[in-house]
Amino acid sequence: MNNSLLRTYLAVLSCGSFSAAATSLGISQPAVTMQIQNLEEEVGHPLLDRKYRRLTLTEAGQLLKDYAVRALGEEQGILAELASLSGEIGGELVVACSTTPGNYLIPGLLGGFLRQYPQIEPRLMVTSSQEVACAVDACEADLGILGARIRGHRIDYTICGHDELLLIAPPTLTTQGMGELALADLSGYPWIQRNSKSGTQKAIEELMSAQHLAPDDLNVLIELDNPEAIIGAVEGGLGIAIVSRCAAEKALWLGTVAELPVQSRPWNRELYLARPHKAPTRAADAFATYLLEHPL
Repeated sequence: MNNSLLRTYLAVLSCGSFSAAATSLGISQPAVTMQIQNLEEEVGHPLLDRKYRRLTLTEAGQLLKDYAVRALGEEQGILAELASLSGEIGGELVVACSTTPGNYLIPGLLGGFLRQYPQIEPRLMVTSSQEVACAVDACEADLGILGARIRGHRIDYTICGHDELLLIAPPTLTTQGMGELALADLSGYPWIQRNSKSGTQKAIEELMSAQHLAPDDLNVLIELDNPEAIIGAVEGGLGIAIVSRCAAEKALWLGTVAELPVQSRPWNRELYLARPHKAPTRAADAFATYLLEHPL
């Protein structure tokens, strides 16, 4: 049985939909649909009940799921054993990252790591925290780096760093003479925020909840998919936003956005290393060790 089809099948189950699985795998939704159809033809039974827009496993689907987890785990195990026959640690290393660590933190860390392990061939997948969890759970990525614990996945989480959040505004918005502001004082301003799959957005919602603000209390003008787009919207005068400091550093230095003084700072969130429930490759084990020795 084709292990590639099994990976796609587990990705669909992990992500809960064909479209989310397609995003995590980096292929089109029709390709995912075709692979699942091919798998159903091969086993001779329907695997998924698609009623009411929800995916439910059939009896055959549950049997195949159990087999797929064992088969892919054994594949990774034998690859790790074969790699151990060589004295050098090498091979492909797939790391799925959410937007902030993937764009601003991990690329710089890879430099030192590859000087130590030049035979490793890294590949970064940069996507939302939700899709990082899907990729790790489905064994499409060896490791994940993300800004929130995502429930419902067979993943081990370890804290591997911290990220500071700050509130930015157009430079023309002045709060001189007002002192430090409470977030509630700014709820009526136009807000720009990330979508709900983002680990940053989950951290922001927890921050808001701690200050007794519900999502509906904000005047949300628009939701955007990445921090660059949010910062660009703030630079354009559309509103205010909470973003990672590492994402906003350049705009702050250029003076195209301003940091607003807000109470209860600093706002720090934890970053996590996500590992699947399978034997790691030597490359994955080496990177996890290096990351924990050089926290973000």
